[in-house]
Amino acid sequence: MKRVYAADFGAGNTCIYWLNPNGVHEANALNTPGGEPSGYAISKKGLYLGLGLYGLTFHQLEEIDSFHINIKARPDESHRAELVQYFKNWLRKMKLEHPEEFKDVDEPYWFIGCPTGDEWKEKKARELFKSIFEEAGFENVFIVPESNAALAYYQKTNRILDEYKQGTKFLLFDQGAYSLDVTYYDNGNVTSYGGYLGAGLIERMMAHIILYFDEEKIRLRKKMSINYPGTVQLARELVEKEGYDGKFYTYLLLQCRRLKERYFTAQAKNTLIKNADLMETLDYNDEDVPLTIFTNSVMMENILEKYSIKEILGLEFDRLAPEVQKSIGDNTWMQAFHNFLYQLDEKYPSIGDGKNTVIMVTGGGSLMNCIPEAIRAHYPAASVYCDQDAISAIGKGMAYWGPDKISALEFEKAFEAFTDREVIDEDGDSVNYINQSLAKAYFECVKNFVQDITGEEFKAVKYGLDQWREYKCSNTSISDKIEWHLRNWSKNTGIPSFISDIAKQIESLKSEINREFKKTASDFGLNEFELLKKEDEVFLSDCRRLLPEMFEAIVSEIVSYYKQLNWSVFPNDNKGLFSNKRLDFYNAIVDELNKWIGKSTDETVELCKKVFFELEFDVTDDYSCTFMQLFQLEGHIDLLNLMKVQVKKSWVNWFLRNIWKRTKECFIGL
Repeated sequence: MKRVYAADFGAGNTCIYWLNPNGVHEANALNTPGGEPSGYAISKKGLYLGLGLYGLTFHQLEEIDSFHINIKARPDESHRAELVQYFKNWLRKMKLEHPEEFKDVDEPYWFIGCPTGDEWKEKKARELFKSIFEEAGFENVFIVPESNAALAYYQKTNRILDEYKQGTKFLLFDQGAYSLDVTYYDNGNVTSYGGYLGAGLIERMMAHIILYFDEEKIRLRKKMSINYPGTVQLARELVEKEGYDGKFYTYLLLQCRRLKERYFTAQAKNTLIKNADLMETLDYNDEDVPLTIFTNSVMMENILEKYSIKEILGLEFDRLAPEVQKSIGDNTWMQAFHNFLYQLDEKYPSIGDGKNTVIMVTGGGSLMNCIPEAIRAHYPAASVYCDQDAISAIGKGMAYWGPDKISALEFEKAFEAFTDREVIDEDGDSVNYINQSLAKAYFECVKNFVQDITGEEFKAVKYGLDQWREYKCSNTSISDKIEWHLRNWSKNTGIPSFISDIAKQIESLKSEINREFKKTASDFGLNEFELLKKEDEVFLSDCRRLLPEMFEAIVSEIVSYYKQLNWSVFPNDNKGLFSNKRLDFYNAIVDELNKWIGKSTDETVELCKKVFFELEFDVTDDYSCTFMQLFQLEGHIDLLNLMKVQVKKSWVNWFLRNIWKRTKECFIGL
């Protein structure tokens, strides 16, 4: 049984879904709807993962052997083992909690999201990321750009389609904890771009403000301090002792993340939240004076607008991933976000002020009101939306895309099996089925043409001799009459007839290939696909350009042969009243003429072979081929490549019919 699994392992939250590709395409959650915190902790008593992290108390840190919550980064071998362990734990957790969703599944397909930044577009980075999941036990892994997956989700659920009309542009922002990515659709083209301004930086800045900033300086509270100076000093000393990778600071970041999410969720829903709900206390010292972790609007204003990220983080800024430091610079969080918008202006100038543009903001960071507000100000004419289901969009989008990717894979298997198919020819040899079918169709065309041209050559010579015999031309003009007849036939009958015959053979070939492929495809459970389309004109358009040149080569060779003959042996007398010397001469040698013309047409057959098989003709400015190569569509337009193009069109069209009901073009770049 096949099953689609889709996992968005974000830096802040993890969302995982499953879907039955052969049933109703509905994404079902494998963990808490809306996601669970990313990270894990290993203790002597067991594993803390997902929501279990939020249940971890400070006093349990003594039991923790290792604590990891900031593991989302561009993968490299230096932290491969950590990532493998993390993903392996998640896979084990899902199978333990949802055994029925893995039972009898012998073909699992895992679709895993990744950021859209340039570094992640490198094949090497994605292959490494994929190999980490494979080592962790995931099977049939596919790495999908996260913002593209989110766009797929909104199309599938019709979240943005009410705004759709011809010429509308779509811009999707995916604000995650680690990265900021966009996918842009314009006039059938889908492209992606990304940076590393993550919302996860905010919880780090919260921790640094609590530990290192003077409360009075940044006016967090007007009347009283929240923490005693001595308590904060003890916390600083603990961080300095353990380091930024230590258990205490990691736990501190986890609590700041919880408060950050509470704060922005309430802000997005426009609901009031008590100060008590934005505080957590840590009884970390023997003095029984707890450290209070907190946030409020004043702190967030300082974090987002007033102080640069580098200034707040201090030495920890230098520990951030190089791509993150480069993306941020020495800016506040919102300055860095505005800089990203300016980068989009340069990359996508067609957006302009946002006219005829629909913008969707997704990802956990979309709950931050400052983000859609900044986007609306930057693109005043655009329609901007924030989805309340934003955290789930990426995971669900990958799940909805999965069944069609599986169909495409099955199609590729069927296509490979079909193109490799061998048959036994009339000589008892094993030959490729497609090559044999091509050869039969080609030689049928050539045979018909050779019959036509040699028959027409006979008629042309007879026409020239008839003109001479009937005193309508002199013997020196016989070859001119032959040439006129052949060229007239070539232009008005030969070329159109040959094109018609080629078209007939091509259509017959397509029908045969489609019929035979359908038999092969059925073995792979596919019944929806047509391999070659009747409306394809690639081959015939090249034939129409090439045939006049080809016919000219053949006719010119035939004509040159007759022009060099010594026609002076044919009488050139004037027509008498009672005698016709030309007719008498003609009748006397008619048998020899037939033999002579027969021999000439034999040479024409050889000439045709040369033209069809050896002489090269320019098909395009930078490509030449023989007519046989053209017929077989070798080189850059060979039949198999054409079939591959048609394959893509076929399954994409099937996908569009079944999934994308309205904004059809958006899938093509996914």
